[in-house]
Amino acid sequence: MRPDKITVHCSASNWGDDQIIKQWHTDPKYHNNGKVTYQGRKYQSKDELPVFFRRNPHRRGNGWLDTGYHAIICNGYPDYTSWARRKPKKSYDGLIQPGRSETQTGAHVGGHNRNNLGICCIGIDKFTENQFNSLTIWLLDRMEKYSIPHSMVLGHNEYPGHESRGCPNIDMQDLRLKLRSGIIKPVSPGLTW
Repeated sequence: MRPDKITVHCSASNWGDDQIIKQWHTDPKYHNNGKVTYQGRKYQSKDELPVFFRRNPHRRGNGWLDTGYHAIICNGYPDYTSWARRKPKKSYDGLIQPGRSETQTGAHVGGHNRNNLGICCIGIDKFTENQFNSLTIWLLDRMEKYSIPHSMVLGHNEYPGHESRGCPNIDMQDLRLKLRSGIIKPVSPGLTW
């Protein structure tokens, strides 16, 4: 794959990491007709699934082979317990974790995945200073590596058919302006963007 654009996403969750996102993307998808997709394979019924999923039918995902994003940026809450207790794991705040290989087409913007790198910031509508700094570094690196112009760094909701989604809940015009001008300053400590 030769990327010519990058899409920024949010996880729409207050917590998570690469393993959680992968679980959400690869756990079985239960269809209304009773069929199930798991690890990219279609099953006629849930009875054909591995025992773990037959015993845990609440585990529902997309049934994909891998995570859909090429990278995930953590916010300090890698699991539900850390978020529920409001006890962040500082080593995770801004941590960039690899997802799907950049040589493979992603699965993050339906109908627009070809030659498109996807990066996901863990969060709903508030992101940390460290996440912003990591996102900026990752974007600038990929833009240089693949000769992607700032105008081709898009938010998930900027694609036709995806406008109603809030994702990524980031001011993409402001981000592109900063990427274009080279004015990338960390936000003030303690503030979210």
